[in-house]
Amino acid sequence: MSHTIKTLFLDFGVNPTIYELDEINRGNEIEQALAQIGCSPTVPAVFIGGQLVGGANQVMSLHLNRSLLPMLKRLYQYVLLSRILMLKLHQLYDIYPLVFPSDAPWRKEARKAGLGWTAKASSTPVMCQKRPVHHVSSALLAEGLAAREALLFCRDRGMDRIHLELDSSQLIKVIQQEEPIIEIHGVLADILHFSKSLFVFFSCSWIPRNLNLVADSLSKEALCMGEDVIAFT
Repeated sequence: MSHTIKTLFLDFGVNPTIYELDEINRGNEIEQALAQIGCSPTVPAVFIGGQLVGGANQVMSLHLNRSLLPMLKRLYQYVLLSRILMLKLHQLYDIYPLVFPSDAPWRKEARKAGLGWTAKASSTPVMCQKRPVHHVSSALLAEGLAAREALLFCRDRGMDRIHLELDSSQLIKVIQQEEPIIEIHGVLADILHFSKSLFVFFSCSWIPRNLNLVADSLSKEALCMGEDVIAFT
């Protein structure tokens, strides 16, 4: 993503998820697909709420005609409302899932990630966990490892009603659609196995990064820790 567009979103308080196509698997195929749906140039291609907005010119045009900020606010309000409705629905049917926001920043040069997650049951204090992992090959794998660790944390404590919140829309899509991706094949298989066999209730949803500050802080602290943990995928 161009520096100008990234700075614009940060000025609005939005921390965008960025995928550098020259650094991820099948980046060339993704770029070709962007060209086929009309992106010219193909990068940056900006998506808001899963919908293609366009490139830098389209984003700046929305900003100049004062349409960009209302669009971001509507998405933020929708996410908040969805979260409230989900929790109310579970309460109505006497289901009290633990909510596990997780996060995992990744350092490409060091092939290292910091995993952080929190857990909150209806009648217990918030539980916080963090750990570093080494030999992590991608940002998506880092996010998957954080999600898997959160579910293992549940399993080890006999928790069987889980709602997992992630700020990676790509990982949410992969989990919900059970989409096979080579770089996280083993981790995804574990997550799907746990979700189907270990829990009475399991769901997952996207959470904006500005609502995931505790897990974000924990994961960044973990990234600075020196413990040598190998990520087996």
